[in-house]
Amino acid sequence: MFKPELPIESIKLQEIIDFRFNQISAERLAEYITGMRFDNPDIVERLITDQKIFRAKYHLPLTTEGFGITNYDRFLRRIAKENDVLIKNTSDCGIFFTENSNAGGVYFKETNQIGVDIDDANYESYGKSLSVMQHELIHALQRKYYPRMPIEIREYEAYIACGNFDSLKDYSGAQGVLSIFFSNYLLGSINHWYKEESDKKGAEVKPEWDSPYYFLEKIDKLDPAKIEDVRLSKSE
Repeated sequence: MFKPELPIESIKLQEIIDFRFNQISAERLAEYITGMRFDNPDIVERLITDQKIFRAKYHLPLTTEGFGITNYDRFLRRIAKENDVLIKNTSDCGIFFTENSNAGGVYFKETNQIGVDIDDANYESYGKSLSVMQHELIHALQRKYYPRMPIEIREYEAYIACGNFDSLKDYSGAQGVLSIFFSNYLLGSINHWYKEESDKKGAEVKPEWDSPYYFLEKIDKLDPAKIEDVRLSKSE
């Protein structure tokens, strides 16, 4: 396997190319956003640091401890009101949740509206509901202040800001990051966006990063002709 700590000159081209072709989408996405691969033990600390940055960016407290859950609910709703964001129940969001049954919440940029159900039956369900509302509220703030932000960064910021990454410190390497965060959450939301864009345009829209050639040419700085020469020689 390609080891990032080794100088690229000392690694055979075939190993680099094989490594890139064997990467899965979640690994490519992580490297595209953070510049770090899953075999880098520092990636979890990177997520924790980014969380602090993003929560400060959107004027959210680093922790809600001592806030009181009902007070935090009011706090989020006050931010929404100040930014003219309407919060509605999922039943008032047309057919979106019928067509997207796995979605916990949604932000409609056309109407500056959030769709989410707040379940305050107990502390755990209340907290999860507010986390969803907070995620969608961040999307509303992104639209207002950073309208040209790419979908990958939009979802990364929203999921990172609302995540709990302390548990990932117990994982060996970064497999926990891969399975829990990038694969299970971030990738699904981003793929949904690309599917919607493809449907709108009547042609498939693909992310530039979900290709081995993107990394081989832009990150590993390999000549496209050389890449094909190596691949052809392997197939012979």
